[in-house]
Amino acid sequence: MLLTTWFGLDYAPHFGMFRHHAGDDLVDQLRFMHNEGFRLLEDNGLPNRDVTTQEQIGTELARLDMRMSVFVAHTAWGEV
Repeated sequence: MLLTTWFGLDYAPHFGMFRHHAGDDLVDQLRFMHNEGFRLLEDNGLPNRDVTTQEQIGTELARLDMRMSVFVAHTAWGEV
């Protein structure tokens, strides 16, 4: 059963939530999220990822017809 069949809204998981199912590779985790029915990704670590990794994530999001939900543009809670 798809996880998202329990919900009527678009929920955005983040990297690491399914690493025990999909492994440590971020693109593999993204594919797992898609296979479970998710169509959004939340990545608070995006600003700290190298450009190559950001491009890989973006390319796979586009290929899977998924959207980026949110990412945080601060270094710690309370700091902008």
